[in-house]
Parts: sequence; structure tokens; C-alpha cells
Amino acid sequence: MLVPRIKDNDWTSVRQAISKLASSALGPTSSPTFAGLTLNRLSVDHVEEKTPGHNVVFDNILSTAVGTVAAPSYTFTGFEDTGMYYIHPNKIGFSTGGSLALRLDSYGVMIIDGVANAPSYSFFNDDDSGFYLIGADNIGLTLNGVKRVDFAVAGTTITGNLITTGNAGIGTASPDSVLHIKASVPGIVGDDYAGQLIIQSPTNDVNTSVVITGYKSDVSGDPDVQLWYLGSSSSGNEDIIFLNRRNAKLALGTNNTHRLTILGNGNVGINTTTPLSKLSINGGLHVGGDSDAGDNNLLVDGTASVDSLVAGTVSIIPVSNEFKFLNAGNNLGLQAMDSAMILRVYSELGNRTQNVNVNLYGYGSPASNTNRERLNTGWNAAAQEFQINVNIGGDGVAKELVIFTHGKTNQLRLATSGAVYLEAGALILPTDTAQIHLGAVQTTMIFKTDGTNGIIDVATALRLGNTATNYTEISNTGVQTMVGTARVVRSIDLEPTLATRPATGAPDVGVEPANGFVTHDFDDTNDESVFFHLELPHNYADAGTIHIHFDFFVDVAEAGATSVSWGVEYKKLSIGDIFSFTIGSETKDYAVPTAVTPGTPANNKKTHQSAEVNLTTTGFVAGDYVLLRLFRDASGTGGTDSFPRDARVIDYHIEYLSDKLGEAT
Repeated sequence: MLVPRIKDNDWTSVRQAISKLASSALGPTSSPTFAGLTLNRLSVDHVEEKTPGHNVVFDNILSTAVGTVAAPSYTFTGFEDTGMYYIHPNKIGFSTGGSLALRLDSYGVMIIDGVANAPSYSFFNDDDSGFYLIGADNIGLTLNGVKRVDFAVAGTTITGNLITTGNAGIGTASPDSVLHIKASVPGIVGDDYAGQLIIQSPTNDVNTSVVITGYKSDVSGDPDVQLWYLGSSSSGNEDIIFLNRRNAKLALGTNNTHRLTILGNGNVGINTTTPLSKLSINGGLHVGGDSDAGDNNLLVDGTASVDSLVAGTVSIIPVSNEFKFLNAGNNLGLQAMDSAMILRVYSELGNRTQNVNVNLYGYGSPASNTNRERLNTGWNAAAQEFQINVNIGGDGVAKELVIFTHGKTNQLRLATSGAVYLEAGALILPTDTAQIHLGAVQTTMIFKTDGTNGIIDVATALRLGNTATNYTEISNTGVQTMVGTARVVRSIDLEPTLATRPATGAPDVGVEPANGFVTHDFDDTNDESVFFHLELPHNYADAGTIHIHFDFFVDVAEAGATSVSWGVEYKKLSIGDIFSFTIGSETKDYAVPTAVTPGTPANNKKTHQSAEVNLTTTGFVAGDYVLLRLFRDASGTGGTDSFPRDARVIDYHIEYLSDKLGEAT
């Protein structure tokens, strides 16, 4: 059989050759061989074997492998991931770049979802404009790669301007205006009916502007000059403004008649379209009620009316009696026509939220609002209290408030600085329960009495002194503390019986009189001594002065001048220090020698007190121990000791500075 020549990559010649070979047997030794038929994936594996012995009968049918989306059955040289493949019965797929691009089945043609900048359905000359699938039941229309229309079950969303040259109708198929809205039921937002048309701000802020405006057009048909404005205030608050931008009327009306008119100059008219005053009313006015006041009448609260404004007298008629304002020259008088009449001034609302004031002026006129000498008295709503206030005078100088009795003999004067002066007389609180409170908090400081005693009651503390750096403070618990240079001298008396007498060099123990008081009798030839130890009390002022006195007498006074010298040897120990005391090696201080009063027997047994022996107290603090050796300086090391007999001590006296009261140990 003559077989037509098969051209490379020519499927028409392949189909013709196969038709000629319909009854031929093909095998490994046949001519042409299987290898000769291998053209673009048509190989021995793709030939259907119809009879034994490798015979293939095509019957005008070309068969191939199933393929996959990444390796389709029918492809193109160099593009093996683009072509056609078998998905399953009655369903064929076309892939591009290894991805499914189009599917054919019994339902029709299906394509990929696409995206905004590569839509599924597009155009040869504009491949980023067309339709694509956004999601389930949601289709998008994109132009130039940007979504412009979103079709969804809930509604259609348009991004950009919607321009129409005809009438637009919402709820009607035959609109009669540029925008015609027809709806039988208004919208509802929250609990409020919102009407058929809602204008909403884009943010969750009550101060966001929501506005409708009217403009005239320029020669190009674009908005030019704003004519009117209705909506939120441009100041960014909750105010609503209805504004005529032109120098013309703004009118509100009912029953085809103008009821309220505002002129371009600001005049307001009620029942008149040509008001000549800031407020013109063509008819009666009733304040505080809803009954008919009658034409050209003012009815106030249903009981007091001004029938007419007559030069000289204005009558106010409550029920059956009346007040009269009297014009007598430059004086204004108020006359009650009945003794039962009382003049009362009320706030508008009567609920303490408004100021109610009466002003008396000594300077200025109603036309001037500054530099008036003014006495103001009335109710201050912000402070919730009655106040009396004197303002700066017409000369710019602050004025005082003076309250006085007849003849000005007793004056209470409130100065501009806030100081209160009582020029004469006394401030008297006539009851035991009366109190004076000082401080922003009324319990900060209270002066009072319990009927017998005067009491100062403080919330925290009472300070005496300059109150800033140097003062004594008494707390509300009664504890007294001294700050800065404020100090008090404390005294400790030590009887001779409390002293420790050393085994050697101790004074003799005497008694004066017999079986009476114990004395230490210091010899005039040796430096005899006794010992004490002192813990500095908790009320000791750190590094404060400590001085020691010797109280003594002599049995027989000398005829001439003599003196006794005293000294103290001491050492400070703090908690944790090693206890030690070396006699003769510790710090010593001496008193100025004490002159013994001469004259015997007149001054025999006369008591004397030595001068202070001042200790050096650097580093001394409360709680430290001070070891003391008190001795008679008979050797005269610290001063002259010339008294030739015993000096008999009856008391040792230690004084120290304290910065606290009420905390003694």
C-alpha cells in the first residue's frame, strides 16, 4: 500500500497517513515502523493495539494519553505545560503555564476567577478591564486594574462618581426630577425614624460635619458661589446651622404664610416680614404660659402684665395689688401700693443653676461695661452660695467693702488683699458651740471652746515660729517637735547616791544635817572624782549642747576671795563600739572657776552652782552612751582652785538641748 509521506509537525499529513494505514499491519519489522510514526508524543505507547502481532487499526480515530494540568496530553514544542488534557468523563481542561485556564463540560465553559488587575473576561486591547470573581456570589467589574463596581447579593457598590444626564429614580420607574425618591415607609436608625433620605458622616464622631449646601453655577456649569447652608457647624461641634449666605431674608412659614423672618441685617420678625428692630412681634407675647396675651400686650407668667409703657410710671399688677416704678428726675423709685407687697428676685428656672444678682453702680452708665464702681450681691450658681462683691472703680483702683454702725465708730473692713480689719469693738461668738474654721478644708484648723477651756483643734499639726524653717510643731496627737533652730533645754538631776565612787581617789560621803542629805565632800588637795554613765535620750537634738553643773556648799566661808575649779572627763560610745575608759586619757573640759562668797559666818554653808562645763558634742546622736568622770580640779589644771577646804556637792546637774516635746525617755 502506498503511504503518503508524513511531514514533521504536520498533523494533517499524520491524519492522512493513518487513514491509509487503516488495514495495514504495523510491527517492529514493518515499514514504516512504530518509530517512524513517533511525532510529537505519538509513539508506540500511544498506538492502540487492535489485533495480536502488534497490528493497529485506527479506524480514523487518533488516541493519546490522559495528561494532567501540569503536563497536558496535547502540547506545543517548548511549552509542555500549556495545552489540552482529560479531566474525567465529559470534562476537558485547557491549561496555561501548568494552571487550569478553561474547562469544557456538559454545563458549558468555565474559566478562572481572575483578579482586579487581571480579570477573567477581558479584551484583546485592554486586558486589565473586564469581569472577575471576588468571592461566592460576588462579581467585580474592573477598569484599568481597579475595581469600580461590586455586584453582591446584599447590593451593588460603585466606587467613583455616578453621572447621569437624565432623571434618577429610587423606588420609581418614572422620576419627575433630577433625583426622585419614592418610599412609603421611612428609614429607621436605632429608635428614631430617619426619613426617606439619610445623610451620614463617615466617622464615629458627633462633631463631624454633615451638611447640605446650595450653589449657583458659573459659566462652565460648575458650582460657583454658595447660596445657603444647612447642617453641622463648621466649628466642629454639635451645633446645627441654617444659613442664608446672601444679604437677603431667611423665612419659615406655615399654611402658605411667612411666620418667622430674619432679614439680612439680623432683624427678626414674628408675623411680620419687615422687622425694624432686633426683635419685632406683630401680636401679643406671653412669657411663662400659653394663654392669649392679646394684640400688642406682654403677659408675664399669666399674672403680671405690662399694659403700656407710659413716661413716668410703669405699673406691675400681680393679682389685685401693684408696684410702681417712679421716675422722679434722676431717681428711680419702687413703690408698693400695699403693705403686704414684697419685692422678690428669682432666677429664670428657679432651680439654683442660674445666677441671680443685684448690682449697684457708683460710676459709669449702662453703655459702659468697664471700670465701674460696683457692689454686686446675689446668688452665685457655680459656687452654690450668696456673695457680696465690690468691683474695681472707675479710676482703676480696687475698692474696699466697709460695714459700719451709725457714726462709723465700729467698722468691719474687707481690704482688696482679702484681709479683714476690725477697726473697733470685738469679734464675739456668743455661744459655746460657735467655731472659727481656717483652711480650704473646714476641719484644717478650728478655734472653739468647751464652755470652760479655749481649744485649737487641728487636722494635722499646729506650728509656732516662722513655720518654714524654724518652728515648734504640735501634732494632732499632742506630740511636740522642734525644727530648725527651735530647741528646748532639758535637765537631769543626779543625786550623789546615784554616782559610782572609785576605790581610790573618791570624795568622802557626808550627811548634812545629821541623818539628812548625802553629800560628796571633795578634798582641796587631790583631784577626787565620781563616775556616771548617761544614755542620750530619744528627744536629744543631734550634736546639741550638753553642759554639766556642780551644786555645792562649803562649811566655812573664807574671809577673802577664793574659788573652786571643776572638770569633766568623758567619752562617747555608740552601739557596737568597744567599751573602754582610760582615766586621764579621755576628753576633758573645765568650768570657769566658781567664786566662793567670802564672809564668815554670814556665808557659811551657802550653796553655789558652778559655771557650765560644756562638752564637745560633735557626732553625738540620740541613743549614744556618754561615760562621765566628774572631778574637783584641785590641781588647778583648768583654772585656779584656791578654796582650802572641802567643797561639798549636793547635786550634779546635766542639761541638754532637745528638739522634741512629749517624747522623753
